[in-house]
Amino acid sequence: MSRDRIKRFAGCTMMAAAITTANTASADLAPDYESINIPITAEGQFTASDGLIHSWTASGGYSVYDTATGSTTTIGLPPNGILSNGYGDPFGVYDIDNDLFYAATLYGGSDSDIYIYDAIAEDWITPGQDGVTMVNAYGGQVHNGQLYVSGLAEPWNGGLGQSTYIFAYDHSATPADEARHDMLIETAGNSANLAIAPNGDVYYATYSDNTLYHWTADQVASVTDDLYAPDAVDNFLTLSDAVDSWALPGAGNGLAVDSAGNVFFAVNNFSSSPNHILAMIDPTQPEGYRTIYTTDGYMEWFGPISVDGNFLRGDTLYFSPSTYGSGMMAITYIPEPATLSLLAMGGLCAIQRRKQD
Repeated sequence: MSRDRIKRFAGCTMMAAAITTANTASADLAPDYESINIPITAEGQFTASDGLIHSWTASGGYSVYDTATGSTTTIGLPPNGILSNGYGDPFGVYDIDNDLFYAATLYGGSDSDIYIYDAIAEDWITPGQDGVTMVNAYGGQVHNGQLYVSGLAEPWNGGLGQSTYIFAYDHSATPADEARHDMLIETAGNSANLAIAPNGDVYYATYSDNTLYHWTADQVASVTDDLYAPDAVDNFLTLSDAVDSWALPGAGNGLAVDSAGNVFFAVNNFSSSPNHILAMIDPTQPEGYRTIYTTDGYMEWFGPISVDGNFLRGDTLYFSPSTYGSGMMAITYIPEPATLSLLAMGGLCAIQRRKQD
């Protein structure tokens, strides 16, 4: 081997050692995240899918934002308008499989109306003038054509500590019917958002005890057979039935599961810094989660989350950092730059070796 080739080989050997070290340490390196602001506001939970964000506000109604072009298509309000206190408690979520948009309002401190927009028919299809009334809807999600709603089971008393539940919503009810909801899970404290994984598992981050709970799809299915049965007893799960739970660094609110099953949460906590945290559950980390974004802003209130794909593969996470009309954030995961550059240089060495052999 020539002296020049020996030098090149030695350099590549040292570089390979550096790559090995970088890969070994990469689990301990903090990942980078890139974020941009999006000039739209969503009240309550929303849905990001295929580059579109389906959202709802009490003043403007249903709108669809195209993340590629920055354009907004405004569908608007139901024909007879809505009643809402506009505090961000209502939700607007999209059923991707059936092209239906579910919008919820909150008014009078005790009632919610739910409306349905059919994107194929391009019309609101909810019967009656005021939608279908239920008590205090807060968060919503759709899975396999079924709308799930989190909220109070009785009118709000103006304070804290009332029982909250996750319901399966009765699509067939009309305003003339008693609003029927299959109570699935009794939660705790004040209302928060819910998330449903691609496999049907349900997640809920409680507002009162700073805990994230997880129930399996089979567990939920075991209590969903009594919605329409005459005189049936409404069986439901509780927090103690959860198969997993994680301590959170604050009061739970926003929650989402991406296409790969990664679980994301947003919490608010004014007793310690940072006051507001957006993170992903990660058992490999000492805290049990990986922090993505934080602030100490007094006027901030981290809210709903939606992920358009697999976050760790570079797909975008969208979330509302405030309920005060400050817009939305789009966050993407950036792999560790140092590790990527070393791997690229390692590949160059491999090419040089093949050329020299």
